[in-house]
Amino acid sequence: MHKIIAFLRRSTAGQGMSLEGQKAYLENWMPTSPLIKDLGIELNISRFVEFTGSGARMGAALKEILDDIDLGKNDYKYILIERLDRFHGRMGLKLLPHLQMLAENGVFVVIASENRICNDFSSLLDEILTPITLAVSRDESRKLSARVTERQKLKTQRGRWNGGIPLFGYARMEVSPSGEDVGILPRGTSSRKEYEVRLVLDEKRKVEAIRKVFENYAYDGCSLRDCAKWLHDNGFKTSRGNRWNVTTFHDMLRSVLYKGDQIWGRRRHGKFSQDENNWGDVQDSWFHDECKWETYHHEDLRIISEDLWEATQARIALKRPRPTV
Repeated sequence: MHKIIAFLRRSTAGQGMSLEGQKAYLENWMPTSPLIKDLGIELNISRFVEFTGSGARMGAALKEILDDIDLGKNDYKYILIERLDRFHGRMGLKLLPHLQMLAENGVFVVIASENRICNDFSSLLDEILTPITLAVSRDESRKLSARVTERQKLKTQRGRWNGGIPLFGYARMEVSPSGEDVGILPRGTSSRKEYEVRLVLDEKRKVEAIRKVFENYAYDGCSLRDCAKWLHDNGFKTSRGNRWNVTTFHDMLRSVLYKGDQIWGRRRHGKFSQDENNWGDVQDSWFHDECKWETYHHEDLRIISEDLWEATQARIALKRPRPTV
């Protein structure tokens, strides 16, 4: 009949069952467990090894057990734990050599909550590594998201293209690694590797049309519908190649890029928010509060004057939603 040693661990005061609770749980589990009877080991726990703290110091507690085994002080055959995550923790990887030595000495782990014995070190290794791997992967995902977000922010600061379809009146200019303009990228094409893309004004005809419809709306009292019709009648299509309508023209009037401003931080980017103090899934909200927005001005991207912009926004503000019946 082999002896059994119980391993109790609690990292923090708020984590799961207390040491005394674990001890009582294991003592009550022993007499009623068919697994223990099948193994033919003593029904009374020979020794409790209590440990409070992080995984960084847990190895010392396991080493204490190993020393007893190596010196032949006790013929321990099994280590009893409440559940497997008592062997987890941020320093879980450092425990693996100790667990392997236990297996090499014929000492196996009994998991009371699952009523099973782990007599295969490789399977035990997989079970311990899985939550560690998931935690590392999530941490790497956050770091990658932060790096991508920082690069996107830098592009906005420098007036570079940040993905998506450019607004009507703008085009994508491919820039070589040496900083020289190479040429306008046709719609649907990608830049070459190591090349950057910056926004530039599109053909003069489109730029002049934008100024005209802004002026017609802000100063001449032209309606949204009439301005959209004028663009269509003069052969202009939206940046997506569609016909202009009231909605697309209204969105155009609200685009700050036409006065040379690019806003950073309006939308969330990537799976996580770029706010490192408040990581959250993008599904929580597609937009940040306006107080978190950052505006960067690029005079070379300006199409309309500040006065024309203000006059346009003033007229938009006068519009009232139609009453619902």
